[in-house]
Amino acid sequence: MKLVTYAADGAQRVGAVVDGRVVDVVYDAGAGSQPMLEFLSAGALGMEAARANLVEVQHHWQPEAHRALECITLLAPIPRPGKIVAIGRNYADH
Repeated sequence: MKLVTYAADGAQRVGAVVDGRVVDVVYDAGAGSQPMLEFLSAGALGMEAARANLVEVQHHWQPEAHRALECITLLAPIPRPGKIVAIGRNYADH
């Protein structure tokens, strides 16, 4: 499943790319929300629900019912990520 964060109707949305179209995975969660972070925080249950939704959409596939990938504005996959911690261990003498 290829997930994207995109702008539509003045809000951030989470979608999955299917045959060059974007299928909504999470509906508008309100102004100022970060739907991708909310989706990811749901963990395995959220992913399973998204997969089940996509299977249903593909079973009754109507491409014109979904936005074309080239007609949307893609946003950063995870807008404003939290703290990122990394350890550099590039050298053998560490």
